[in-house]
Amino acid sequence: MDRRSLTVVLLLAACAGKSEEDGPKLPTPAELVASWNEAAAPKWTAWQRAEWEAHVHVRENDATWAEKAAEARVAWEAEVGKADWLTSARDVLTAVSEHDGKKKKNGDDEGPPPPSEAEKRAVESIRMLSRTHTEASAEVRLRRDRELGQQLRMRDRSLPKLDGLPVPPQELEGRYRAATTLEERARLWSAVLSGARDLKSGFGAQRDALNLAASKLGWEDHHAEVISPYEMKPDEVAAVLRNAEVALRPLYRQLHTWVRYELAMRFSVVEVPEMLPAHWLDEPLGTTWNATFRIQGVDPAMGLAQAGADGLLRHAESFFTEAGLETLPGAVWQASSLYPFDPADRYQKTPGASVWDIDLDGDIRVLMSVTPIEPWLHAAHRELAFAHVLAERERSDWPKPLRAAPLGAMEGALATWADLAASRPRRLARLGLLDSAQIPEETLMLLEDALTWVPHVVFAAGTAATFEREVYEGKLPVDQVTARWWSLVQEHQGIVPPETRTERWADPLYVQQFTDSPGRYFEFALAPMIAFQLHEKACADSGVDPRYGDLSGAVVGDMFRRVAVGGAEREWRKVVEEVTGTPVGAEAMVRHFEPLMAWLQEQNLSRNVTMAKL
Repeated sequence: MDRRSLTVVLLLAACAGKSEEDGPKLPTPAELVASWNEAAAPKWTAWQRAEWEAHVHVRENDATWAEKAAEARVAWEAEVGKADWLTSARDVLTAVSEHDGKKKKNGDDEGPPPPSEAEKRAVESIRMLSRTHTEASAEVRLRRDRELGQQLRMRDRSLPKLDGLPVPPQELEGRYRAATTLEERARLWSAVLSGARDLKSGFGAQRDALNLAASKLGWEDHHAEVISPYEMKPDEVAAVLRNAEVALRPLYRQLHTWVRYELAMRFSVVEVPEMLPAHWLDEPLGTTWNATFRIQGVDPAMGLAQAGADGLLRHAESFFTEAGLETLPGAVWQASSLYPFDPADRYQKTPGASVWDIDLDGDIRVLMSVTPIEPWLHAAHRELAFAHVLAERERSDWPKPLRAAPLGAMEGALATWADLAASRPRRLARLGLLDSAQIPEETLMLLEDALTWVPHVVFAAGTAATFEREVYEGKLPVDQVTARWWSLVQEHQGIVPPETRTERWADPLYVQQFTDSPGRYFEFALAPMIAFQLHEKACADSGVDPRYGDLSGAVVGDMFRRVAVGGAEREWRKVVEEVTGTPVGAEAMVRHFEPLMAWLQEQNLSRNVTMAKL
């Protein structure tokens, strides 16, 4: 037995050992965390390094790197899932609580200083990690992982079909968005969604496996499990989302009306329908509407082309350094994979973007395929924001058990805020990415922002979050998912399909996150809501116009840092309220778009506003 293993065994034995004179011998929270760091953190590092290699060594019919990553993950889960960690963490937390209660009752301030909130929350994280990966649940977790892996592989292999022939998704989606006649759009719309039906047969097995694994760990279902890190019950999350939808509904009704009439004119439809046909929009499920309307002339493409991929990343990083945050560690730039691989290379890498905390001790990496185009400008700000969150937590000595938790809505809010603030036209003009003559007047700029964010939050808070709760908590039958989906879409979004969608289809499974991160879509509603709260507060404190202004400076950095590190000491909703002065909600979004609301009401004065009020 090596020294590290011996140390851990002796410490954990002491946790359970008893002395007739002294009673139970328990480590302090700091000692338990130190023991976990010594035993579990190396397993995390081995897993993350293996996963990183698997993501940058992708080759058809070569599972070598993926298999190594799977082995490393199993070793990590076996370590943190040991029953000793669960027992020790529980006993330490109980002892701390009892000691705090006695001191409060007796008014006794003597004795050693109490553990910090960060240490107590770290012990709670050890408890939760052990509970999630407990040895007793290994069999059901294996089943869960098998079903999820099968769904992911099926999604990657599944191709939509047009006229009975498979077509690459990006090619088909491009043809759909370019189509100008409603007949052709309806045909292509159905084809775009057709690949999702291949996932339907495995969707029920995925749901059952996730629910079984959650039940084995003591949760009612998978929905309750994914919400548990937010220290909220399902009904509390549902109430926050419902309140957000109620707050946004007046603006959404006006936006919905304006879009219906504008698109009716575009497609030469004389009688404007009460509901918005899904195939009129460029996003087949209406998740966001910004691709449907673009402001002419506001295009940073030329500036980005001149800057190149390197310049794009420098511009993105400058947002954070201008705010007073330290530049990212050199390892981020040296060890990351930031640019596309050459198609002729032996290996490729996974698409998309992600941020990795490899060793919970400063080895932070970013996986992107940056090219100098606008979507990557937005992605770079978001991913570098995540990297700065991890860097700030490392500098503030966040306990490693807390850093091993997955990133969620709070981190997503900071990333969304960075993207929102950094993409203001005046900042783009200052950086030379946009001609100052291209800066639009306020109404048009707000309209584009609203078409991006308002439908997105309504979709996430209303349709998607409700659907996932009904799937996992309500055990929605698989042979009803398509019908229930379109019922929710009409209720929350005011959108209808161009044809009756029977259970031959599986349209909701077109949403990739339902397979990638099942049960977590509520986070996509919380993150932008909090981002607008942060933006409103930072602009007010900086004296900057939140809609137009070039926001930078110490206020931004201070708020970013407080949110990034505040979760070690306080529950996340308290952090939001302390930093912004308001509880979590969509009211800041509503205020941001108040000038647009007045304009939309004027535009819709003689139009039929059809969506029901909430």
